[in-house]
Amino acid sequence: AELRSFAAGHASSHITEGKNILEIAVVSTTKGEFIQGYRERVNPNDLTVVFAGDDTTDETVLSTLDYSR
Repeated sequence: AELRSFAAGHASSHITEGKNILEIAVVSTTKGEFIQGYRERVNPNDLTVVFAGDDTTDETVLSTLDYSR
């Protein structure tokens, strides 16, 4: 609760609450945006993304993955 309160008091922090985790980022981005941006910078044929997630904070990555390959 103390960490959540501290982070909430800073305009540059972004709080994502998961099942058993409090994720605090100091920039406004998601794991999914990071992976998507990286995938756009490389040849898709040279990259395979393997991601294992077990929390709601991982859903942004899972929504960017192409399951057809």
